[in-house]
Amino acid sequence: MAKYTRGEFLGFGAALAGAFSLGRTGAGHVEPSVSAQPSTAGGEPDLVVNARVLTSDTALPRAEAFAVRNGRFVAVGSSADVRNLATARTPVIDARAMTVVPGFIDAHCHPSGVEELYGVNTNLRTVREIQSAIRRKAESSSPEIWITGFMFDDTKLDRPLTRKDLDEATTEHPVSVAHRGGHTNFYNSKAFELAGITAQTPDPPDGRFFRDEKGALNGRVAENARGVFARVGKRETFTPDERRDRGRKGMAHMSKLFNAAGLTTVHNAGTSQDHILA
Repeated sequence: MAKYTRGEFLGFGAALAGAFSLGRTGAGHVEPSVSAQPSTAGGEPDLVVNARVLTSDTALPRAEAFAVRNGRFVAVGSSADVRNLATARTPVIDARAMTVVPGFIDAHCHPSGVEELYGVNTNLRTVREIQSAIRRKAESSSPEIWITGFMFDDTKLDRPLTRKDLDEATTEHPVSVAHRGGHTNFYNSKAFELAGITAQTPDPPDGRFFRDEKGALNGRVAENARGVFARVGKRETFTPDERRDRGRKGMAHMSKLFNAAGLTTVHNAGTSQDHILA
């Protein structure tokens, strides 16, 4: 029986979780067809796994092992019974009591993967680290080109992020740092200048320019107030072939991240033709 590290075992995540998704006969039901002998009609299993299996099936909530053939369960039950289905050719994975559950479904996400590969990951713990990441990107970008950060999470940060913090990273580029919640961005002074936004600019309907205790713009912008920034400044341009290549690489990257987290189905809540083709 092959033994795997946790990292190696997670590499099988898509196949294992996908089997749970495909092996259901109804809502929330997994087919527990256990036999001590191989099925002569269906043939030998493609895979046998020993693990701590949580099936989400009230008739068989826990199991020690399962066998998969053609993306569907052919057996869920005890290790002894399921191992009897295997032949000398059947891959057998010993997950060493690691937990296996049905695949998760993300009902709302935006999985282009392009930002993850080409943007600035601001999922960091300190303002200084965010400044350094933005500064590195700015040094390799032409002046006036937007620098975009993603995955920002203020609940992890050592202190609140401000417009002045982003100014210290670069004043030659407009900067946008997007909060992972999807409804708030943080901008530097160059971005506000290009957008023509001042402390006297009124908030638009369903949007807000946040200000500090003295009434000055602090860099945080919410909801529809962010739209004006999308229409100003210079952005990197790409040929159709380059866009397709970035889209393909981005989706391949996101698929690996989804699989590693146990996600087998995702719903893209807003996409484009290029991303769909990718």
